[in-house]
Amino acid sequence: AERPWWERILAPVASRLAARMPALASQVSERDIVRAGIDPATLTPAEVYAAKLVLAIAILGIGLALTPLFGFALIVALPLAFVGYIFPTEYLGSLGKRRKAQLSRELPDFLALVRPLAERKGLEQAIAAVADELHAASNGENLLARQVRSAVAAYGTGTEFYRALSDVAAASDVEELDELASGLGQARRTGKGVSDVLTEHERSLREAERNRLLGTAS
Repeated sequence: AERPWWERILAPVASRLAARMPALASQVSERDIVRAGIDPATLTPAEVYAAKLVLAIAILGIGLALTPLFGFALIVALPLAFVGYIFPTEYLGSLGKRRKAQLSRELPDFLALVRPLAERKGLEQAIAAVADELHAASNGENLLARQVRSAVAAYGTGTEFYRALSDVAAASDVEELDELASGLGQARRTGKGVSDVLTEHERSLREAERNRLLGTAS
């Protein structure tokens, strides 16, 4: 997808400023960048903070330049500069929240597909197969399938697979997925039925979603 126009204009300036002032990296959390679905190697914390500074300074500069024509320009520019300063991190936060909500919505249906297949193929193979099918059916739009496929590519489907799911959960701040990974790992160690774990988590997720919708409607 094509980047917004403001991002195309701002990115080169912020990148140059970040390169000159690497200490800016300490002002922004790399975790927020990851949760927004952006590779920190592509957009560094220093570049995000540099973008905050560039936006704020640019708005103040415009306000100062217009002050001879409009006496109130600088007064208007001050709150706008503050908005410009917080915008990059707020934008990252909104992307992260959107991704988290999408993953939470997709998880119950994902589990519903995995459960019957796991009885025949085994859990790890079932999760990998469902992720592949959903990825193909959604033309790559199913975020959970995409994340699981990345985890499978990185860790395989052996004992490290549950740690991979935990990493996906941590990167996206999806507590339900982390609980699922822990529950499945424990079931594997104790011999508890995996199908029971999947059913419990699916039911819990659907009840939570129903309660959320009821709360929104009331």
